[in-house]
Amino acid sequence: MNCNWSKRLFWTAVILIILGNVTLVGGNYRRPSKVTTNCCTSVSIAKVSYKITRFKEQNALKPCVKAVIFYTDEVGPFCADPRARWVRSKVNELRKAAAPTKT
Repeated sequence: MNCNWSKRLFWTAVILIILGNVTLVGGNYRRPSKVTTNCCTSVSIAKVSYKITRFKEQNALKPCVKAVIFYTDEVGPFCADPRARWVRSKVNELRKAAAPTKT
């Protein structure tokens, strides 16, 4: 009877160790980590005086705001208000320049 009790104790310990390891390993990938955002959190209506090389439209998803990101070689990205008239004109101009020409 003593041997039977030892086997049960052994297998109980093995099962607990396995469950403990699975729980620890499973918990590591589910733990939240620091997430950084790289987006415009504010916009400007000021006109960009540098040469704009490209643009990207950004949707509003907190903490980001709706914006047009203009990229320049001189100062890098610039967050512009998509409602500003000059921004809409510049976006249309850049789209036309990027569109394939019809022959």
